[in-house]
Amino acid sequence: MSRSPASAESTESAAEYFRAFDTVYRLHEEGRSFSGRERHCAFLNPAGASERFANVSATSGLDLIDDGRAAAAVDWDHDGDLDLWVANRTAPQLRFLRNDRPRDDRHLAVLPVGRTVNRDAVGARAELHLRRAGDAESVRLVRSRRAGSGFLAQSSSWLHFGLEPGAEVDRLVVHWPGGESETFHGLKAGGRYQLLQGNSGEGAERWQTPSRPSELALTEPPAGPAPTPRRALLVSRPPIPEVSYRSFGGATVDLSPRLAGPTLLNFWASWCLPCAAELGDLEKRSGELRSAGLEILALSVDGLDPEKGTGPEQARAFVERLDASFTFGLARRPLLDKLQLLHDRMFSRRIPFAVPTSLLIDSNGRLAAVYRGPIDVDTLLTDVRNLGAAVTQRRKLATPFPGRWYAQPQAMSLETVAKRFAEDGFEEDAARYLRHALAEQGESTDLHLALGQLLFRQGKLAEATDEYKKVLAARPDDAEANAVLADLLAATGKAEEALAYYERSLELRPSAATSFNLGNALHLLGRVDDAITRYRWTLEIDGDFADAHNNLAALLLERGDLAGAITHLEQTLRLKPGSADAHNNLGVLLLRQGRSEEAAERFARALEIDPEHAGARGNLDLARRARQ
Repeated sequence: MSRSPASAESTESAAEYFRAFDTVYRLHEEGRSFSGRERHCAFLNPAGASERFANVSATSGLDLIDDGRAAAAVDWDHDGDLDLWVANRTAPQLRFLRNDRPRDDRHLAVLPVGRTVNRDAVGARAELHLRRAGDAESVRLVRSRRAGSGFLAQSSSWLHFGLEPGAEVDRLVVHWPGGESETFHGLKAGGRYQLLQGNSGEGAERWQTPSRPSELALTEPPAGPAPTPRRALLVSRPPIPEVSYRSFGGATVDLSPRLAGPTLLNFWASWCLPCAAELGDLEKRSGELRSAGLEILALSVDGLDPEKGTGPEQARAFVERLDASFTFGLARRPLLDKLQLLHDRMFSRRIPFAVPTSLLIDSNGRLAAVYRGPIDVDTLLTDVRNLGAAVTQRRKLATPFPGRWYAQPQAMSLETVAKRFAEDGFEEDAARYLRHALAEQGESTDLHLALGQLLFRQGKLAEATDEYKKVLAARPDDAEANAVLADLLAATGKAEEALAYYERSLELRPSAATSFNLGNALHLLGRVDDAITRYRWTLEIDGDFADAHNNLAALLLERGDLAGAITHLEQTLRLKPGSADAHNNLGVLLLRQGRSEEAAERFARALEIDPEHAGARGNLDLARRARQ
């Protein structure tokens, strides 16, 4: 994992950091772990008997194979020992581990409460002094009040002291965050006390444990890894990407027009026995499914796994034997890749598609449920009937147990989905998801910018121009957006309109690249002198801008300044020795000076670099004739 960039201006290191972060995120989606799925560890301090800690992971019961992220300690059941809440990245995302050591009075818990300092007394340090028989001096134990206890965790505010047998409490000294200290007397082992700042004269306030039944139903951890749920109902339903399949007749069929009503997209293979049983069950109850308004599209993956050795022929024979009444076809690799991408983003986990797998799509073309393994038809019918349920009802149906909800369900970030599709080369789908996001979220400058960048890469310049104009309507002082819009206008033959955006971008943030592009636009408009001035200004910012040297040389040649043109062409070739245009232009200059031999060498070099360079080929003929 790359370190965070040292400064906000360090664009190169920031790019490296984000690339590394994205790689780590993808590894997480594949189920990888920072720690390689090692068991949780617990170590015991043997209290001076040895300088080494003892590994008690197995005997304590803490050695679980979880992808742990955070742990918080708290005496949850008020029995005098600390229990643990552990948060994991994967299921179970929250685990309670109760400490069941024998109950006794070998503990003391105190809660510092600030009055002139922060009320939580964050930063306070408590020193507990114990007397032991036969010891001349007291034993000191220290605990500190902290805000935060590790990664994304906050342990109890109570400071918990474990006491050895026979030790008696002498006094407790609190060093408050402001620097003052107070000594509290009269504390007894086995008690819980509030320590109010400035109240040491009155003593610590005994805290009574509330009488309330435990609301936790504790269960033993499963013997093995938790199974992947076979059915997942989605509260937030993302649109499915643009997908198509192949009919057995060889025609490509677009899936979108088929989504007039709820559709079950089922994936199967001729070699898959559970698939055959599932399709048979669906056919037996096809009348009920049709009455519920459900269409079934069953797509074979035969031919997509070279290890299986089957293809469309085996799939066709399988369908003929089945004699089912719903629609069959052949899945295409892009279809599976896109659905896998969407699946991974939904669950933040890569679970490779296996057959049988089915997707329930509602009449709006949105994914409503995922079924891994054979479908229970009664469950499917129930899910179809609930497709029109409200979001809160869908959440209730999707969760395996009831609970208290403190926030409304959050919609999936379609912008993030679009980014992932674009990264994997599915740019048309990425643009579609961005448009969906705009339709759902309303006007968003960031979404218009992302869509404009995507359309620009696709070469859809007119559409990209419209998006960048929307960006600048909200953010007129965005230097980058001004420069890109100017480039788009210049590329679509609107160089005159582009000038104002180039100049505004340069006013906001001087840039050699933007200045160079402005010079190109001025040249297109026939304003040669202005273009020369602009190229010279570009080179003042960046003297190694090879294309600026080359273009300036061409204009100086047009103006008859041969010496200046040669100087800048030589600089171009110093920076870009593989530029066929620069070799050709220098050859033209040399030919005008009567140096036909040197000119011929330049034209020949240009043709070595680019054999299709028409100008160099014609100029080489001129140079050869001039030598004769």
